[in-house]
Amino acid sequence: FSKNPNHSYVIAIKSDISVKKEPVEGKLVGFIERGEICELVDSVNGWYKVRLRTGEKGYVNSEFSKVLSHDSIPNRIALWQSLEFSMATCPSG
Repeated sequence: FSKNPNHSYVIAIKSDISVKKEPVEGKLVGFIERGEICELVDSVNGWYKVRLRTGEKGYVNSEFSKVLSHDSIPNRIALWQSLEFSMATCPSG
């Protein structure tokens, strides 16, 4: 994940947030986890259109996500990357 100063970002504030092709009744594209950061593409009637790390675009409900201010992004990215590293290196039981 690399921060682009010309873009806005959204962070998931709940686990297993559905990412849909279209708002409300759209086909399921995937899920994002709590703390995961996506690039904000657009905002439509209570939904954020985001670009996932895979490059795919979809919509997440704004009730379960939050737009990050640019000054809070570095701290969130550091936290997110450290959590991702920790989870990747933990032995599964």
